[in-house]
Amino acid sequence: MAHQIQVDGKVRRGKTGEWNVFTITPKTDFDNALGNIVVAFDGVSKPKLEFEYETQKVIVKYWPELPGEYKLEITKGGYDIPGSPFKCVISACNKPEPEKIRVFGDGFTKAKQSTGNIVTVDVTEAHFAGKSLKAYMSGKTFPMRKYGKPDIYLSEDKPGEHTVKFVPKFAGTYKLFLEFGDIKVPGSPFTINVEDPAAPDKVENWPVRQKPKKVLFSTPKAQQVSIVVTPCQ
Repeated sequence: MAHQIQVDGKVRRGKTGEWNVFTITPKTDFDNALGNIVVAFDGVSKPKLEFEYETQKVIVKYWPELPGEYKLEITKGGYDIPGSPFKCVISACNKPEPEKIRVFGDGFTKAKQSTGNIVTVDVTEAHFAGKSLKAYMSGKTFPMRKYGKPDIYLSEDKPGEHTVKFVPKFAGTYKLFLEFGDIKVPGSPFTINVEDPAAPDKVENWPVRQKPKKVLFSTPKAQQVSIVVTPCQ
């Protein structure tokens, strides 16, 4: 009963670099109303799709990477619903909005030494499609020069949601820099206090390079010694 299905939302227009949303609902309540529904795009790229199922409603999110004209086909049981296939025009959103970047995670408040600490950078509403995240850390000079900077691993688990995992070798105070090209993430650099799990109350336990101590030696003054020579008897 594909003719009993209707859609509402962004099925004819969307933007790159963000989630575009439409909903699928039945016009009337009937058995298996939302079963066997298929959503497919045909165009210059294959948008990523996510589905959320609610009572008598399916929320569809799609994330296109490239602008252009797409064909959006929605079928139920192999039959097109009314209006399908839709002509969906995707326009480029070239103006980044860094103020909409969200940065959060336990890595800010519960960072531990020798542990993978996680910070999430969410740009789903900031229009940063196609821009790569750059992350690096700085800290006290001597330990980082001798023992190396914290290891940092970057991944994009979901479109627009970046994961920063850093593994500091020592406890202490660090600065975390986050950038997209030449655009700094608002709030960067972030101050992060890394604790030693063995001594959680001690924030800093950097190895300290001791300066050589000056040791003063006193040289005894020359003494006059009288030698008496006794002739042999």
